[in-house]
Amino acid sequence: MSQQPGLPQKPKELWDWVLGFLPLPVRRPAGFVMSIVAALAIAASVIAPLLPKNESRKSTVPLTQDEVLRGVVEGRITLEIAEKILERQRVSGTSPLSPETRKSFIDSILALGNKGDKAERAALALLAEGDAKGARAALEADIAAASGPVVEKLRRLGALLAPSDTEGAKSAYERLLKLAPGDLSARNALGHLLLRLGDLAAAEDAYKAVLAGANGDQAIVAAALGNLGLIAFTRGDLAGAEDYHKRAFALNEQLGRKEGMAAALGNLGLIAFTRGDLAGAEDYHNRSFALEEQLGRKEGMAADLGNLGLIARTRGDLAGAEDYLKRAFTLNEQLGSKAGMAIALTNLGAIAFTRGDLAGAEDYQKRAFALNEQLGRKEGMAANLTNLGVIAETRGDLALARKNYRRAIALFEEMGAGESQNAQIARQNLANLPPGEE
Repeated sequence: MSQQPGLPQKPKELWDWVLGFLPLPVRRPAGFVMSIVAALAIAASVIAPLLPKNESRKSTVPLTQDEVLRGVVEGRITLEIAEKILERQRVSGTSPLSPETRKSFIDSILALGNKGDKAERAALALLAEGDAKGARAALEADIAAASGPVVEKLRRLGALLAPSDTEGAKSAYERLLKLAPGDLSARNALGHLLLRLGDLAAAEDAYKAVLAGANGDQAIVAAALGNLGLIAFTRGDLAGAEDYHKRAFALNEQLGRKEGMAAALGNLGLIAFTRGDLAGAEDYHNRSFALEEQLGRKEGMAADLGNLGLIARTRGDLAGAEDYLKRAFTLNEQLGSKAGMAIALTNLGAIAFTRGDLAGAEDYQKRAFALNEQLGRKEGMAANLTNLGVIAETRGDLALARKNYRRAIALFEEMGAGESQNAQIARQNLANLPPGEE
């Protein structure tokens, strides 16, 4: 099936993409873009819930870096310390994390800090200091020197690398699976990484292997169905994706697994939106939001709010869209998700532009660009530069518009996305300008 308008160009754990639209009936730069957050990509986890039964949530006073390091050295790793370490790894990340990747990372931190051997705890100290490369080297050396089984060491290595080193995490899980081919958790995690890398065939094989090895475990079946739904959606097979996600929702509902139900509903909402069924999409995302709110899962709430904002904007309800996006921004800010904040700011800038508020639109795009630049998110940077080009062109500053369009095109080409829809938008905008210097 051909790619549908608005469908992600490549899979991510928490997808974002950009859409070109003509904000005014007269000829304007045909490329002011929005950055849209999709539903949580991992339909359900094969692993246990994130919070241990006896673990409280965060304290109201944030930990200092010294307190984090002291906890690591003394072997007192709490959930809050693990989350602080995760924050440091995300500085170079490219997109918001799925709940499953986040959970696997935190579980591994807790295991390393509280049960790990001397070498593993030394590696954790490096990770806490922000030295991810040093931590990886130390863990690899520990695995190479181990005289006994290394399956769990490889699992922890894969989970720790997943937030910021996709290829490294993939290698760790592949090595694990050579030793333990029937390990469904590792196979599932490998599928997520392959999906992130865009290898749909290999990701599909991994998820089908999980499904085949479920042995009647309905929670695992539901997870595999949801993940296969993501593959179908990415390929543009909306009917197949809908079938997978509806089956996943039904199983999760039977099991009382609200997290899985919320993810399935969010993904069904994206399918409905892609088909142009705004009422259906709104219903799915509202139902998903209600479940995420019950669970206290701010990541999921923010994703649903972002998508409800898109639905409102599509209907022309700019005030409603703005409200949803500001709420999404606030939740992402509370989570420390710079990628989520950047996406919300980009979209708020699109709304300001549609209203004719060029100063406000410029401010939002510049703030989003700064966050994307910190994260190294070239796709987001390119979208913001395209938007800033549109703003400059609308003001009549054609030299600045050319400069921004060219910078955006260069970033798209650096990413290997020079022929993507959004690169074509930036290129067409540049071609529409009269010749001149920057």
